Amino acid sequence: MLKINVVGMGYIGTPLALLLAKNGYKVLGTDIDEEKIKKYQSFQINIEPQVNELINLQEVQMNINFSTEIEPSDVFIICVPTPVENKNPNLDYVVNAANHISKKIKKGNLVILESTVPPNTCQKIIIPLISRETNLKFPDQFGVIHCPERALPGNILFEYENNVRIIGGIGDNWLEKAKNIYKSFVKNEIILTTDTSAEFIKLAENSFRDVNIAFANQIKVLASELKLDVHEIISIANKHPRVNILNPGIGVGGHCIPVDPYFLISQSPSNSKLLKAARDMNNSMPEYTTKIIIGKFKVFPKKICIAGISYKPNVSDSRESPVFEIIEKLKAKNIEIVIYDPLVYPNQEEKLTNFVKGCDGMIVTVPHKTIMDELEHHKFEILDLLVGDKIIFSF
Repeated sequence: MLKINVVGMGYIGTPLALLLAKNGYKVLGTDIDEEKIKKYQSFQINIEPQVNELINLQEVQMNINFSTEIEPSDVFIICVPTPVENKNPNLDYVVNAANHISKKIKKGNLVILESTVPPNTCQKIIIPLISRETNLKFPDQFGVIHCPERALPGNILFEYENNVRIIGGIGDNWLEKAKNIYKSFVKNEIILTTDTSAEFIKLAENSFRDVNIAFANQIKVLASELKLDVHEIISIANKHPRVNILNPGIGVGGHCIPVDPYFLISQSPSNSKLLKAARDMNNSMPEYTTKIIIGKFKVFPKKICIAGISYKPNVSDSRESPVFEIIEKLKAKNIEIVIYDPLVYPNQEEKLTNFVKGCDGMIVTVPHKTIMDELEHHKFEILDLLVGDKIIFSF
């Protein structure tokens, strides 16, 4: 059985490593975070409930090990972050991972990149780097495949197993080898294409979603100016058989949608005006939301409770959450902020009613079910239902 080294034990790499181990592969999960690796070596994982349960399976524990060091393997899968800094992709983690892999790779090995990257990253960065460091010839002596992750936090395991997967690369033998690996747990279709196409497809998917969210937020702003109920506007408009306007919100968070469009924009800024406009629209929503929040108080608030800071309901992932910007903007106006989120901060043992004491109001920025159940139980009086997922309560 193949030995697979999954590089990067985050939200994507960890469940992938566990699934591969469950399906019989000998897996090594590596990460530069020593504290995380120590916990993983003791089989202590905290990603999502269903993912966490995998580590308790006997077949998983028999087939998986964790280390801070990359080891010789048949297959290397890169699942490291690719953040955007100053609206430009930072590929340092990917390059660093490829460098370390090149010190262990041998003839006949396969490298799979799951990290989101700009088009031509495999062709212009990964392949030349490995060839240069190893003197191995591509694609005769080693393979490089791009298989972009498409998992949604909050439901990662289901999406890993049930989503259509894209495998892109050069060389039928490498494509088939990668396909056989993913076929061990993917129940849906696996589509083969080139690596550059696979890189572009992932970015196109999330840019599409970003543009559609921006349209909903634009409609929200325009409807508010005319003092119209945007929910009614969207609900009735969506009765048209070819219209499906999304719900507006307070901005866009998460590790993909607010980031991926910049990977395309950076390639050709002059030809990405629509993508840039969508990003600007969504980036403007925290400022817009802050003004609305303050405007809802009859007297300028001194202290506000913010309930929910993750980037979407019912998940603990707070990466790129627009709530943080709203909090900073409120603090800049000398408003004291109390934060309540039992998912992001599971050690918060006090109930919501204790957090709101002494506050002038509360804003539910992310309506986790646990938060909404508490509000319903205590029968908070709703002062105003704002556009999107924001509710101001009095008490």
